[in-house]
Amino acid sequence: MKEILNFNYLKKIKGLFPALFNLIANVLRFFGSKLKIILILMLTGDFHFIVFLFFLLNFFLFPFATVVWDDLIDLLLSGNQLLLPLLFVIPWKMFKMIILYMFAIVIAPIGLIYIYISNGYYKKTP
Repeated sequence: MKEILNFNYLKKIKGLFPALFNLIANVLRFFGSKLKIILILMLTGDFHFIVFLFFLLNFFLFPFATVVWDDLIDLLLSGNQLLLPLLFVIPWKMFKMIILYMFAIVIAPIGLIYIYISNGYYKKTP
């Protein structure tokens, strides 16, 4: 009863909202931009479900692949920052995102295992 009156559970719930809204916004943005293209392809008969499934799976696994990349770069640079010109950084970011997106199916399981171990979930399961 004390915990309910203390309102600590509201702080935990409030912390989930930004991540939840971000996920919903990304899903709506993805489907909203692709829905028209998918419908046209389905009506013309050029729709390949396997390719669509591949891109959809990569869409959901991409954040876990970026966790691996970001932590690897943080480990290699050991917390230091590089100041690079903008004309170099933007193409590099685009290239990095394309590569991570295309190989998200391969890289994301490493990210999931890393998150599982680093947060200590393996200690909490019976």
